[in-house]
Amino acid sequence: MSPTLPASVACTAAPHRTQIACTPAQHTSSDYMCVLLPLHACCRFEPAAASFTLESVVSLRLDQHAEFIAELSVNATKELAMDTSLAAIAVTWEGLSLDLAEYKGTYKLRSIEDIFAALEDNSVTLSTMKSSKYYLVFEKQFQHWESTLA
Repeated sequence: MSPTLPASVACTAAPHRTQIACTPAQHTSSDYMCVLLPLHACCRFEPAAASFTLESVVSLRLDQHAEFIAELSVNATKELAMDTSLAAIAVTWEGLSLDLAEYKGTYKLRSIEDIFAALEDNSVTLSTMKSSKYYLVFEKQFQHWESTLA
């Protein structure tokens, strides 16, 4: 028998006792956190809701999955750091202006120190992040930046 869930929780699937993680297809809104529990296949809840209380946490039996939730949080934090670093690389190159000077009917770069510094910094950043176990999540973005900066 499943516990009574507070109003801030909407259980949308039939009970399932073996799953521990959601599939991307089960997520319909970024406003909700989706957690699979032993008695509920997928319970969606809004952690910022005023009705989401300690009783809600106990009703969902989240305390029994503290280790899993902590690991999930660490993984999400590390993925966010990689995503932020990739976004910073994009911002660097979008904001970098090229100082061109006319030279014998063509143009040449006047100052290349900033370009080489950004290129070196971003290449080291990509190389370091590529050794992470989270690399596969961002593989296409890494390939894009590696080929662009090569």
